[in-house]
Amino acid sequence: MLGLAGIAGAFPFPYSWTDSASGTGMPAGNQPQGRAGGENIFYTGSPSPGTVKNVDLAAHTFTIKNRRGEQTFVISPETQLKKGRERLRLDGLQPESKVTVSYWDRNGKKEAGVIKLSK
Repeated sequence: MLGLAGIAGAFPFPYSWTDSASGTGMPAGNQPQGRAGGENIFYTGSPSPGTVKNVDLAAHTFTIKNRRGEQTFVISPETQLKKGRERLRLDGLQPESKVTVSYWDRNGKKEAGVIKLSK
């Protein structure tokens, strides 16, 4: 039987971390590439399914509607849009698309990691 330390080591990514300079969280080398230190970043752990309500590529945001209401996500340079195994350009994200969004809570904003279009 795995103890708590064994369970934590079984996951390929940390559930949450903070800048190691503050003396808390994971070492800086364990943070994803391109993440600046000093930010509180939390992986949500549960993808959010819904229907795209609107997309604003100029503002780098999109909004989905689902049973939780409306959720707005930030599009970052690391955000990926996929349909099956195919990676698409972000301008392929259109209103009324059925999607599932995996995201990070980064300083109170939902930053999209992977947006999966329904087949």
